[in-house]
Amino acid sequence: AEHGTALCLDGAIQQDLARLQPAEREALRSTVNAPLHESMWNAAWMSDTAGNTLTYMGVVASAREFAKFGYLYLRGGVWEGQQILSADWVSESTQPSQIMNPFYGYLWWLNTAGATWPNVPEDAFAAMGMNEKRIYVVPSLDIVAVRLGAPQAAWNDNAFLGRVCASVIE
Repeated sequence: AEHGTALCLDGAIQQDLARLQPAEREALRSTVNAPLHESMWNAAWMSDTAGNTLTYMGVVASAREFAKFGYLYLRGGVWEGQQILSADWVSESTQPSQIMNPFYGYLWWLNTAGATWPNVPEDAFAAMGMNEKRIYVVPSLDIVAVRLGAPQAAWNDNAFLGRVCASVIE
């Protein structure tokens, strides 16, 4: 397709993270992974048959661990008083990243103009993964919610998150 006329979501860029040079991996590990791992993160990544980490999918974590990751974003990249993700990055990654789809940031789905989830505040965003794994973040209501489970044809993010938000407002 001609540049600017089509949107394609592809895991290739995320998969390239697995190919970081050792020095870059160590910098990432010491600035982000170490503080998270020490206090909250026991997640693991799935690998393919060649042993390559599947960085574009396949995080194996508990609902509590996913919620803590959402909380890190809710708090602007601060974990236990330490800025471990740039506040600018958190803000930028949860804004529209391109004109083809204003409902997608950097690996986060957005509720731009309330169009994604009409029953939810416009500042909501979510990580939406394989098998309908979800991390929902609603900054204006101080909410982080997680959904784990098997895919369901009747699953409705708007209905679920709308009920969660309504329960906080009431």
